[in-house]
Formats: sequence, C-alpha cells, structure tokens
Amino acid sequence: MVSDLLYRLRALFRRNSVEAELDEELRAHLEHQVEKYVQSGMSREEAERLAKVKLGGLEQVREECRDSWGVRLITELIQDLRYGLGQLRRNPGFTAVAVITLALGIGVNTAIFSVVSAVLLRRLPYADPDRLVWVTEFWPRLSNTLVPSPEYLNWRDQNQVFQTMAAYGGFGEFNLSGNGEPERIDGIGVTWNFFPMLGVCPALGRGFMQEEDQPGGSPVVILSHSLWQRRFRSDPNLVGKTITLD
Repeated sequence: MVSDLLYRLRALFRRNSVEAELDEELRAHLEHQVEKYVQSGMSREEAERLAKVKLGGLEQVREECRDSWGVRLITELIQDLRYGLGQLRRNPGFTAVAVITLALGIGVNTAIFSVVSAVLLRRLPYADPDRLVWVTEFWPRLSNTLVPSPEYLNWRDQNQVFQTMAAYGGFGEFNLSGNGEPERIDGIGVTWNFFPMLGVCPALGRGFMQEEDQPGGSPVVILSHSLWQRRFRSDPNLVGKTITLD
C-alpha cells in the first residue's frame, strides 16, 4: 500500500522519468514477444505485427497505465482549473458575482449545519438527554404555550410518570449595576430542582435550595460562566456576595 502510494506520487511529480521507464519497459516486453514469435518460425515483420496486436497498441497501454496511477485524472483537473482561472481573469464582473455567490452559499450552509448540528445531531450536554421531556399547554387566545404556576404545582404533586419535574419561565432583561457601568443582561427564573434534574452542578458555589423557591424566599442568582468571566473577571471570591439587579 505504501509503495503503491509512493509510486503514484512519483508518477505525478516526476512524470517524464516515469514515462521514460514505462516506454522502456513496453519496448522490452514487445521485443521479448517478437523474439518468441521469431523462434517459433515467424518472419520478423509478421512477429512484430502480431506482438503489437497482442499488446493492444502502445499508446493505449500507456493510457491504461496513466489511469491506474491516477495521474490522468489529476492532470485533467489541473487543466480544468487553469482554464477556469483564465476565464475568471478575463471576466472580472463575472468573477465578482461568482465569488459573492460562493461566499453567500458557504455562509448559509455553514449556518444551517451549525443549527442542525446543535439541535438535531449533537447530544444535549446533560445527564440522560434522551429522557428529557418538555410538557406544556397551548393557549389559543394568547397564541402561546405556557403553564400557570398552580397548574405546574398540580402536575408536580400528582406526577406518577416522570422521575422529577421542574419549571422555568419569566424570560426577561434585567439591569445589572455596580462593579462598573450598568448593563442589560438576560435572565430566567427556574424552580429550585431545575439544575439537579439536568444533572448539572455549579462550577463554584451551590445550587438553589428548596426554601428559596417559596413566596418571600431569599433572592438568589446563579451567574452564567460568560457573565462571571466578562463582568466579574472570573473572581472566585464572588460566591455569596450581593449584586444589584433592577
């Protein structure tokens, strides 16, 4: 396998010498056949004619050898590329349109593949992602899907199907002030068992406690890794400190 690959590379980059070796080998093979026919009683002219017929034509044999090396395909590809580049040089307007079209096509395909990979192909980064189920209610008048808090509590308390149930909601933006310029950040409310259900633990500090998931409970937040790095410079002593939201 390695020797065959090396020979193909040699045939590609040192074509003249390989072609010369091939011609010499073919001539030697042809001469050998001619001598055999002459020894069997044929005239030399008849032996040469028969040997060429048996061999199938020197040029045809050369083409078959080139095809087996893969050189012919690469040579034709290089010729096509040279022709295409020459056409693009002579037509700058067409070249600009072609380049822009290719760039847009590659960008769109990359974006679509990224979404498909993240949503359909790549497993969710949680424990047992194939066991996660999203349950909701559809409200036609609101054209929305939501589960009121009392309904969720009923589902949770009467659940006999799922191992555990957690809720999330209250998507919104919050004003984060202190420790630099104020900024708007995204946030979401979750029940205390949301992260344990996903099998996720905070890198620093602790998760929410059940008593914090009650009316009048202590306001506690868990920061995303990116916000902790960007806003608080990855300060490991931030755990337990107070931040100001709204």
